Amino acid sequence: MDADQDNPVMVLTHLDHPMSDDHSEYRDISTVLEVEEGARLPPQEERAEELLKAKSRTWLFVAMIIPNAILGVLIRLGVVYIETFPDQPVFPLIWAQFIGCLIMGLLVSTRTRMDRWHWIGPFMYASLSSGLCGSITTFSSWSLGIFTELANINRSPHPPLQNILAGISELTVTIAMSLTGFALGKHLGSALKHYLNSRSKQMDGARCGTKINPDDVPVREERPPLPPSDHYTFLELAIGAFSLLLWVALILAVIWIAPSSSWRHVVMATVFAPVGAVFRWYLSRFNARYPMFPIGTFAANIIGSWILAAVIALQYTGHFLDGSNRQDCQILAGLQDGLCGCLTTISTFTVEMVTLNRKAAYRYALVSIILAQFDAPTDYQ
Repeated sequence: MDADQDNPVMVLTHLDHPMSDDHSEYRDISTVLEVEEGARLPPQEERAEELLKAKSRTWLFVAMIIPNAILGVLIRLGVVYIETFPDQPVFPLIWAQFIGCLIMGLLVSTRTRMDRWHWIGPFMYASLSSGLCGSITTFSSWSLGIFTELANINRSPHPPLQNILAGISELTVTIAMSLTGFALGKHLGSALKHYLNSRSKQMDGARCGTKINPDDVPVREERPPLPPSDHYTFLELAIGAFSLLLWVALILAVIWIAPSSSWRHVVMATVFAPVGAVFRWYLSRFNARYPMFPIGTFAANIIGSWILAAVIALQYTGHFLDGSNRQDCQILAGLQDGLCGCLTTISTFTVEMVTLNRKAAYRYALVSIILAQFDAPTDYQ
């Protein structure tokens, strides 16, 4: 959790290879995306946000987040389904958290190459980090799992001390696996960059006029410019149309699929997933206001956890306990796995713990975890 003491909240572009101010033009567009990971925009790069606003391409972020959120929730539910079996060694959600954090580490490590690959690279990074990784991982279900163990909701024959140890295990194992996944992802990203550089160094240097030093830091880079703001490219229109049609198709599938279907709740989750992911991405813009405490991610995780607590409380009411209202139960399951699962995230939470300095990281993590538990007992009663 140690970070640069002079700049406690490092911009993620600097996590691997710090770049001097002489190359700030290289990071114009990508820096505005770093608030998702709790980073702070340097003063010389604040113009990047204005540039994005001028281009009026916020809708493109949303359009790219939608399919990634849908894919993310499907991966999470699939991994949980595979890992749910008798005598399982660990709770099944842990592997979804690990996979999401691993992909996040890979993205953070290869971000520089992604940015200079194509003008849509920064948009792709935001959609993959916020949409895919943020939807594979979930903070709310993790908080629910901790509370379930602490309060012994399943009525297992455990003494109180074992309940406490079970809750602590859920807490610490998830954090450890998330940090491990993120570190492994960064290692894989470094290996991938080394492999790609060994194959394309000469070609990149001839085409872009770029000198690559042994640390893979661009000495001079011509980042692909954004298209003119007065028209849309075919790529943008194709992405927007695909995202809209995909979401509409899933909504129609929920309507047409019979309530008796055993997988209708999965389709229901994919309908709610984009709502949670896009709302979390919107909240992430507030992270830069408090560099020592990423308020955007914090708000998303707490709001999502409290909504999940309310949904679980509804499932314990008489209207749902007998199972006769199958369609209503499927809606609640969709809200639980889709909306709450994608509104909250462990992957960004992990990056922030690594990015913040030690004191700020512990404070941020403890406040998030404790406050997420605060409302749960009330809703279960």
